[in-house]
Amino acid sequence: MNLFIETPQQRADRRELEERWRDRSHGAIEVPGATRPAREAAGQSRYSLEQETYQEELAFHKRRLRTSRIASVARIVLAVVLIPLGLAALFIASYAFTCIIDGATPSEVVELLKGFAGRVFAQITGGAA
Repeated sequence: MNLFIETPQQRADRRELEERWRDRSHGAIEVPGATRPAREAAGQSRYSLEQETYQEELAFHKRRLRTSRIASVARIVLAVVLIPLGLAALFIASYAFTCIIDGATPSEVVELLKGFAGRVFAQITGGAA
C-alpha cells in the first residue's frame, strides 16, 4: 500500500478545497444578515471580515511588540550603564578593603579614597596628579 499515490477522488477533493480557499482569500466573505460597511457602500475596496475579526488582536500584538522592543532597549541601556558602574564600585570597595587589611584607620581610608578620587578626576580632565 503506497500512501503517496493520490486517487482521482482525492485529487478532485483537493482541487475543490484549493478553489474554495482561493475564492475566500481573494474576495470578501459574505455573511447573511450582516450590514455592509460604509467603505463598501461608498464604492471603495471590498471589505474583508477577517480584517474586522482580528483587528483587536492585531492592535494588541502591535502594542505588545512595541512594549517588548522598548523593554529590550531599556535592558541594553541599563546593562551598558550599570556594568561599568558596578565594576567601578567593586574596584573602589576592594581598594578600601585592601587599605583596611593593611592596617589603615577609618580616617586614613577616607583620606586615601579622597586622594584616589582626585587622581581619577585629574586623569579624566587630562592633568597629571
